[in-house]
Amino acid sequence: LEYTAAVAQQVAKYDLRARTPRQAQAVMLANAAAFNRTAIEAKRRGAQIVVFPEYGLTAPVFAAQADALLYGTRVPEPAERAVPCDAAEYEGSALGQLSCIARQLRLVLVVDMVDAQQCESGQCAYNTQVAIDEQGMVVQKYHKYHLYGESYFNRSALPELRWFDTSFGVRFGMFVCFDLLFQAPPAELVASGVRDFVFSSWWVNFPPVLLSTQVQSGWARAHGVNLLAANTGNGGLRSSGSGIYSYGAGGGGQGSEVTTFPSSNASDAVLLVHQVRTEEGGPPPQATAAAAEAEAAAPPSSSSPPAAAKLPSLEAGIPLMVPLPAAAPWLSADASVVPLAATCGAGERVCSATASVGALVCKAEVLVTQWVPEEALSLVALTTMYHDLFPLELCAVLPCPQGNASCVFGGPDALTSATRLSHLALAADWDASAFALPFASTSGGNVLPSCALQITDAKDALVRRITVSAAA
Repeated sequence: LEYTAAVAQQVAKYDLRARTPRQAQAVMLANAAAFNRTAIEAKRRGAQIVVFPEYGLTAPVFAAQADALLYGTRVPEPAERAVPCDAAEYEGSALGQLSCIARQLRLVLVVDMVDAQQCESGQCAYNTQVAIDEQGMVVQKYHKYHLYGESYFNRSALPELRWFDTSFGVRFGMFVCFDLLFQAPPAELVASGVRDFVFSSWWVNFPPVLLSTQVQSGWARAHGVNLLAANTGNGGLRSSGSGIYSYGAGGGGQGSEVTTFPSSNASDAVLLVHQVRTEEGGPPPQATAAAAEAEAAAPPSSSSPPAAAKLPSLEAGIPLMVPLPAAAPWLSADASVVPLAATCGAGERVCSATASVGALVCKAEVLVTQWVPEEALSLVALTTMYHDLFPLELCAVLPCPQGNASCVFGGPDALTSATRLSHLALAADWDASAFALPFASTSGGNVLPSCALQITDAKDALVRRITVSAAA
């Protein structure tokens, strides 16, 4: 089974002076109009579903819950079968406009917005991913559970497991940004049999590791699923990076992906469109005669532009730049750094090394075609607590010119390397129950093309060995 997916790395407009619901709604309507232009282009290129980023209608401009509620809309429950385009409650709202866009273009839209709901404390605000089908109906919503310092939002008592079925026969699981690094809901949805996911994000990049596309690619590969990841276009290198990852057709880790990653801090809007293969046996297609007629009346498709065609920048007002923290999301770490050059014999370019911290053992072998001695390419083994939330272990081959683990927290400059390899093999033995995100990036932060990367995963009752191999 195949379908055509699009993700929109959209640049959110915002107004820091908005103080009334009417002013906030004007901002959202402006962004909804930008969504419409993107959706028209996605439709022209054959897309059946378009995913938009977290905070795409608002930008994260909230300091308190009252600010979030200015932008709040009561998102209907799926059981209401509501079509906001036709409902007086949503007249003049962004949700109403998006419902009309989905119906007019016969597209499934996935957007992120503030869901304002009555609760025991009065009114609650939720960071919410919303799915709208080709009829303009709200078919599902998901409240983000793992909030990334978003104290202005409420969350449900337990993580919600939410999915929706489409007329083209695919079931999509839903989660938002920081949720990706947790067991629930993402991994639990995978365990329930969901193979395709929509992911809205305003990711914070910590170069040179845990970049948006690294984590997206690693997660999709590790689970053998398809991931439609729409990240913000605001802030460039600080926050951007999106992709469509097609690993859900049961190919043993083989698949395809199309990604975009920024080269500077300039905001950048990009539309990605990609054909995705998924496993047969999903929900049966539910296309109606009306849908077929609307499809026939859709704008004709001309020759398709490149998969990562850039859209005009939509940024307005004061540039919104999420500051890159002075320190990475770990306060302290135990690490071992082994310079690879020290492991090569005289005149040899094949280097191998082992680095260990506690029970973590990392092994690497590289074939170097161009040495840059001052970069001090090294094998790093590191253990730490991620945001004091959960233990994180890292095996990496990185330039470490300082000879210590500061290269893991190196910032944007650490993304550039002139050292060239024709082969890399990196292996680690983990606890058998560990979840790993394998990835490889080239200089500049772009993930290595899937055709150049091989990942093996072998485990017994106690040990899980993952090997990442890359060749030029």
